Amino acid sequence: MKFRLMQICHTSPGLRGLAKNIHPHWFFKWTMLSVAVGSWLSPRTRRRLKPFLTAMENRFDKRELHRRGRRFLLYHRLFHDLVPAWANWERSHTGWIQLDGEAYLREALKGGKGAFLVSGHDIGFSKFVAPVLALKGYTINRSGGGKSESKRLARWGRGYRVGWRYINFDSQDGYWQRLAALNAVRSATGRNEIVHISPLWRRTGKPETAVYICDAQVFVDPAWFRIIEACRSPSLPCFATVNLNGILAIKLFPPLPPERKAILQSYIKTLSEYLKAEPEQARFWKAYMRGEESW
Repeated sequence: MKFRLMQICHTSPGLRGLAKNIHPHWFFKWTMLSVAVGSWLSPRTRRRLKPFLTAMENRFDKRELHRRGRRFLLYHRLFHDLVPAWANWERSHTGWIQLDGEAYLREALKGGKGAFLVSGHDIGFSKFVAPVLALKGYTINRSGGGKSESKRLARWGRGYRVGWRYINFDSQDGYWQRLAALNAVRSATGRNEIVHISPLWRRTGKPETAVYICDAQVFVDPAWFRIIEACRSPSLPCFATVNLNGILAIKLFPPLPPERKAILQSYIKTLSEYLKAEPEQARFWKAYMRGEESW
């Protein structure tokens, strides 16, 4: 059983008031300290770190690999603790969340056909894109697949002041489930709303969807890009990362026309740049190293 002190503080009725008054920057410093201690003393923490170290051992020297591994643990801990904390801290989000490129989003929505935001799956802090944009007054729909209502709430958080719609989609679903998801997406873009997606990774695929990770090819699931093309809506690559100063930065890139080839080229280029610069922001290394077919 995982014991997470900050999660308990932010979700327990008797402790939420106390946790609400802990500034996010102090929480960040506490997390850095606890990760440093855990990397030396906790066997479970070392097991979590092992897939990342194995994947990166030929890329970085020993000293740099140690630094990157420590950051991987930090970002992993922050990701899981910030989801329950958001309901407490959303009113003060401007002090620790930075949004770049909002002008691109406003430009895309001027066409009246909605817009897609395309993030990397299990990379960075994309779960915070929907609540941040909802607080800014945008109507946003977040995609995901294969989870019940209760599990979605557990994964995505609950009790937020401003919510968003959820679209259930999995490219491996049956025909009728995929058709229902397509209709939900078309309805959302028809209302000039935002649809935020994170395409899954696949072990096999077509060359135009290939991304190199550790000198090996993996592939981006192309299903969402066919939907974007069918909806004729602009799309914007969108990535969210945390830096070592405790600032969560959401960056929106210029809108792309609804042409699958152009979208894939731009998205894969940006995705590859993020992975090359900060592989420690990704959380899929265990699945990748185990050879899973998708993650």
